Amino acid sequence: MEGFEEFLRKSQVREKYIPYYVRWVTKCYGFLEKKFNDRVDTFQKDRFLEHIARKHEEWQVKQADYAIKLYQYFLSSKEKADDVQASFPEAWDWLIEEASRLLRFKHRSYRTEKTYLGWVRRFGEFLNYKVSQWWQEVGIDSEGAWSYGFFPWRGESS
Repeated sequence: MEGFEEFLRKSQVREKYIPYYVRWVTKCYGFLEKKFNDRVDTFQKDRFLEHIARKHEEWQVKQADYAIKLYQYFLSSKEKADDVQASFPEAWDWLIEEASRLLRFKHRSYRTEKTYLGWVRRFGEFLNYKVSQWWQEVGIDSEGAWSYGFFPWRGESS
């Protein structure tokens, strides 16, 4: 549950509704006897919503449904951020350092360097940082990255 309230504020949920969203999620996880780090599947969520529909109005059930969906999204984004931080292979470190070195050697501006390195990072995110497998399929090693044309700015003349 840690960080969920802040997530709701950033998601532009009105401040007066935040305690209700937190309460619905807390009730759901208490009803299902699950830990707050665990995900709730559709069947479990529907079971909880049917349970509260007996004693609450329809708008409250919809609010609870939306709160649970937001919490599931919060968990998935939190897991993704943790995975990205934990799975940054050495190959990507090498790639970013080498690209930075090459850009500085070519006397590119700092802003250009930031842009190009941002492209490399986003490409890594797209591949889920599984570069070594991708490199093997394409046939690129650390030296071959240059001959393959992995860095399009290498061949530019100053």
